[in-house]
Amino acid sequence: MVREEVNAQPMEFPASVDAERSILGAILLDNSAHKECVVLNANDFALDSHQRIFAAMGKLIGSGHAVDIVTLAEEMNRRKEVAEIGGVAYLASLIEGLPRGLSIKEWCAIVKEKSLLRQIIGACSSATTKAADQVLTAAEIVEQLGKDLKGIRKK
Repeated sequence: MVREEVNAQPMEFPASVDAERSILGAILLDNSAHKECVVLNANDFALDSHQRIFAAMGKLIGSGHAVDIVTLAEEMNRRKEVAEIGGVAYLASLIEGLPRGLSIKEWCAIVKEKSLLRQIIGACSSATTKAADQVLTAAEIVEQLGKDLKGIRKK
């Protein structure tokens, strides 16, 4: 088998940490901003800490509770995730430096687009691995990749 380095450069995955932070900060300042995020789920956030924070916010809001630094920190403590997200100080930092004029819909669109791009990379990476393994036929790999990409398009 011929093995060749195709691209020795490490790939950076698409993400907008600024948009993610801005969304989380906006929700902390105004819980009604969470309603603008219906296109997102926690897995759309690139950073694990942001996924955890967004999920906790959704749980609190869904249960009829207000989301602020105190209630969110308490929820993160209850989940034993406060250290994983960078501590209470990180939660407090989310509201610092928010852009003027909250553009939450635009930020959500940016985060969703980056998420879809990462999903495309994942589907293609999986197809590449399957092709290199040579267990499936090319037709089977192409068919699966097509299904995976079609599933991403529907999101």
